[in-house]
Amino acid sequence: MKWYIGQEIVAIESHEDGHFRKGDTFTIKGLQSSFCKCQTILIDINMVADINGCYCGKCNARFLSNGISWFSEKRFAPLDYDISELTDILEKPLELINK
Repeated sequence: MKWYIGQEIVAIESHEDGHFRKGDTFTIKGLQSSFCKCQTILIDINMVADINGCYCGKCNARFLSNGISWFSEKRFAPLDYDISELTDILEKPLELINK
C-alpha cells in the first residue's frame, strides 16, 4: 500500500484498547517503518501515547515512541479506496480479541 502524509484514511477494525473504532477517519500525520521483524509501516494519526512507548500487536516488541501513538498500517485503508471494497470491509462483523 502506498501511504503519504496528509492522506485521508479509515479504520477497518476497532482498536482493542478503544483508541478508535472501525469506520473512524483520520489524516496521516507521520509514517515510519516498524522497529521489529514484522516490517510493517507505522502510522501516526495524531494521538498522544499514554506512556512513552509502543509495542507491536503481532510480535509484542516494544519501542520508544516519544509520546506518539503509532498504529500498524494493517488497521487502515485509504479513503480513496474502491468504495465497494471499503463497504464490504466495514460491514463485516466486529471481532473481539480476548486477552
